[in-house]
Amino acid sequence: MTMINNWGVWLDTEVPVPGVISCNKVESCIFDDEICEMCEEWYKEIEEMQDCPECECRLAEEGDNLDIEIGECPECGWNKQRAYEDTYCEDHQKLVGDWIKNEGGEYVPDEENGEFAAVVSSSSFNDITVIWSKHIKKNVVGCSPCAPGCASIDSENGNLMCYELPEEYYYKMEEE
Repeated sequence: MTMINNWGVWLDTEVPVPGVISCNKVESCIFDDEICEMCEEWYKEIEEMQDCPECECRLAEEGDNLDIEIGECPECGWNKQRAYEDTYCEDHQKLVGDWIKNEGGEYVPDEENGEFAAVVSSSSFNDITVIWSKHIKKNVVGCSPCAPGCASIDSENGNLMCYELPEEYYYKMEEE
């Protein structure tokens, strides 16, 4: 076992670490089934709403949720269905790949049935961090201080190994 320090994080060279790659180097299909935990939380808040967010009148009896089919405030006309439709996912971190919810309701990689689990950062970084994968790349180098404890998937000649995406997700230039 050889340990190296990557910006304050000690890494074992024989154990895979999360791998990081630019979103520009992957196929767009990786984003087809992304999960946005922030939007899920917003949808949950709308679902559990009992008071109108516009005029604050009571929409449901104590312990009941407003039925989405009815879902309209009799006072101001606010509509629960429109609230769902108006929820716009902005620049939130997303989960892609194979995730499941654990008993506590948190997302964790599906290591039993999945192939990979990754986190897509907001556009301020525009990176994908592969948290877990059945695919491992060897001889990579540690990331910059922006991602301590991770390795750069598209690097070479290093002494670390990292989780990487399945081959079909990497962008390939079409040959003419």
